Amino acid sequence: MKKLDRYIIFSILKTGIATLLLCTFMVIAIQLFLDMNNIISSNAKILDVILLSIYGLPEYMMMVSSISFLFATTYFLSQLVANNELIILYNSGLSYRRILRPIVLLAIILSLIFSFMTENLFISMTKLRDMKRDELFGRSSTHDNRNVNFLDTDEEYLLHANSYRESNQSLNNITIVNYEDGNITSRLEANTATFNKDTKVWDFKNVTLFNFIGNTVEIEQYQDYSKPRYHLEPRLFKNLSGSIKSMPLQDAKAYLNRMEKLDINAYRENVVDLIDRLFSPYSILILMLISCSMSYRFKKNVFLFSIIQSLCTAVVYYVAQMVLAITTKQGFSPEYVYLVGPIILVVFFVILIKIIGIKNV
Repeated sequence: MKKLDRYIIFSILKTGIATLLLCTFMVIAIQLFLDMNNIISSNAKILDVILLSIYGLPEYMMMVSSISFLFATTYFLSQLVANNELIILYNSGLSYRRILRPIVLLAIILSLIFSFMTENLFISMTKLRDMKRDELFGRSSTHDNRNVNFLDTDEEYLLHANSYRESNQSLNNITIVNYEDGNITSRLEANTATFNKDTKVWDFKNVTLFNFIGNTVEIEQYQDYSKPRYHLEPRLFKNLSGSIKSMPLQDAKAYLNRMEKLDINAYRENVVDLIDRLFSPYSILILMLISCSMSYRFKKNVFLFSIIQSLCTAVVYYVAQMVLAITTKQGFSPEYVYLVGPIILVVFFVILIKIIGIKNV
């Protein structure tokens, strides 16, 4: 039995790794083609371009890993059927579940390895790749943001700013509405605000403060104005589109917990990216398990039809994931739907294909 398990594992690993390397180099070639104009215009050296590709290797491998091992599993199982090896194994007293046991074990191990490498290697390599791109192509990554809106439920105020500049950690054209027990108490308008790193509060310039007392309004003017209640960290105002994927995990979770209270739209945008970061390695497990459950009962051309079936399954999975990512970011569906929706849809798709295959046997 150990020999059989080793045979199954190494057969899938051999095909999977070969496919992974081939697909990774294809992605690198496509990326280099897309960057060709930037490479030529920046007069980048060959060594720098090679280094840029090396830094991008982990991300590219992660992109194609699930499809590569889906193909490897499908290829192995289809060859068992096409070469009548499955019949021999059945006649030896082995069940199909016993044959799938090492495949499931391999899928779990691969997912755990890729998950560990994502958090401990891939993210740091991606940061180096982005820094290298900025250096070569003369781009400066920016976290500037526009139309900033926050509701601070702890200090009870609503903040709006036309823009946020990361270079000097400043807000422009700010309006703050203060409230207490559901009633508006004052309104603050300021031209600019800069975060004071010493006091950890925002310093406002050219302030007009409207205090609502009963049916009267008191207006106060200030050249400089600051209050301890206005202490939101500058990072909350950043445009962090995509950056959540490269943050330290603890910082990413803390940021999302804060944004869930302050800006629900930014929360939805970033929670999808974090879910994708945490669970994308387990796409290997999901697609390999789905490959094990597919029908291989084709009368002829088993390999061809099995590959077509696996490719259709992958397309359904990733298209469903893309659509649900959009609906989740827009607030039309909750986060757990984005996580389990593609899996449920693909399971139904595989069951449908299997039923059709059984009827045509």
